[in-house]
Amino acid sequence: MLSSHSLSHRPILAPSLSKFRVPNRPPTFSLSRIFEHNPRLTKSAADAVSRAVGSGWTVPWTAETILQVMLLWVAAFWFIGSWMIPFAAHMAGFSKESLTFKGQALFSLVTDVTEGLAGIAILHRCLSHFHPLPSDWFKFSLRGKWLFDVALGCLMFPFVNQLSQFNLTLLPLMPSTPVTLSSVEQSILARDPVAMALYAIVVSICAPVWEEIVFRGFLLPSLTRYMPVWSAILVSN
Repeated sequence: MLSSHSLSHRPILAPSLSKFRVPNRPPTFSLSRIFEHNPRLTKSAADAVSRAVGSGWTVPWTAETILQVMLLWVAAFWFIGSWMIPFAAHMAGFSKESLTFKGQALFSLVTDVTEGLAGIAILHRCLSHFHPLPSDWFKFSLRGKWLFDVALGCLMFPFVNQLSQFNLTLLPLMPSTPVTLSSVEQSILARDPVAMALYAIVVSICAPVWEEIVFRGFLLPSLTRYMPVWSAILVSN
């Protein structure tokens, strides 16, 4: 029979760690592991995945240039549409209100084209210090289904106007409240095909082109220097 004294001097062995089961940790997500174990993924696919998770463009300028371009663009847009074109028309001896439907449509087209060209000139002047620009800036291609999109936009133009008129009838307007029609609506009601075609060019071609150049071509990529791509998309909208 063992004494208490012999038990006190017997070494106590720690249980083996191998008897304990440690649960496996879930593997962490890594793009590098995906490309290491899948050599068939090309560099273009890697770039597409990286861009999808939030990588941006190569932006050589700072927030000062971004703010400068946008402020100059807003100022030029307001000055040309509110002062320069109306003043030029006044010096020529006529006003927009005195023009026919075709004349008002042409007036709007000239104003929109002038504003767009001014925006491009501002971009060219402000970004001239950073030339040559990286290859991923201001890409232009005639490939794709853009012809279908333009045609669809032109065909939807009268429908959108009719929908606008229907929404106006739903508003509870007071009897004394005058409802004024825009020059676009007046030309549609008058069924002037030339005026409608000119307005369709303004709405379906000119405005989208200027928007793509200034907001999608410059502002959105520039913001990716300071925020993720998805945030830049929301802010530029």
